[in-house]
Amino acid sequence: MTAEDSKPRRSRRRWLPAVAAVVLLLIVVAAIVPTTAPFHRWVRSRVAQTLRGATGGQVDMGSFSYNLRKLQFTISNLTIHGLEAPGDTPYLHVDRVFVDAKLVSVFSRKIGLTAVVLEHPVIHIIVYADGHTNQPPPAPGTVMGGGSPLQRLFDLQVNRAEVKDGLLLVNDRPLPLDFTAHDVRAALNFVAQPAHYSGSVDAGRIETHYAAFQPFASSASAAVDLYPNRAELTSFHWTSGPSTLDAKGTLANFAQPQITLGYRGHFDLGQFAAIARVPEAKR
Repeated sequence: MTAEDSKPRRSRRRWLPAVAAVVLLLIVVAAIVPTTAPFHRWVRSRVAQTLRGATGGQVDMGSFSYNLRKLQFTISNLTIHGLEAPGDTPYLHVDRVFVDAKLVSVFSRKIGLTAVVLEHPVIHIIVYADGHTNQPPPAPGTVMGGGSPLQRLFDLQVNRAEVKDGLLLVNDRPLPLDFTAHDVRAALNFVAQPAHYSGSVDAGRIETHYAAFQPFASSASAAVDLYPNRAELTSFHWTSGPSTLDAKGTLANFAQPQITLGYRGHFDLGQFAAIARVPEAKR
């Protein structure tokens, strides 16, 4: 072996320990940093910022915990305030939110999740005398595309979404919410001209539980445009076994609602009799 051949080996022997030290340092940092208080505060602030950007409301969180190895996040006492007066029931409150992610997405608008569980969510919609609601306007966003200003608020894909003991309040009129949905895709945009929300949702399978009725499964998709004083259901399709329903409609003047609805469907009496636990209705 010549002196020239031995030089590269000696050189490699010099930098190999340095590389090993750097790799070891990175491993230690990756293990320690996610458990530090500053990193925890940073993740918490990013989650709050994402929720604030998607809803436009003031976000308050109780406890916040995460497991980055499993990509799981838990929030207790999540509250989003809208335009309601101080002391009123907030726009949204959830006792506990559990998120199991299939990709880390709290830092982007496109989200892929394995599971989302909401325990006792209360959604409170107030329709005031002039027709406007307490729904907060979205935070200022960027202009997307070459046409009208469009702000993507979220684009969400969830393998399983579960709502436990939920409640929808519209001017304090309660509507129970209790269901599990699979293969959910939901998107919401804010269009500046004219100012309105444009959203869509598609659920491959919904397992509904309501009062004393027999739980039943269905699938549904819908698209809606929500303006300051009216809502337009541009498409709706629902199916459960042999029963189907398609609909379009408009809800005008929230203060004095005027509903225009067109629909067509087929409802199986035997199926609904079983759901209502009224077997004699099958005859």
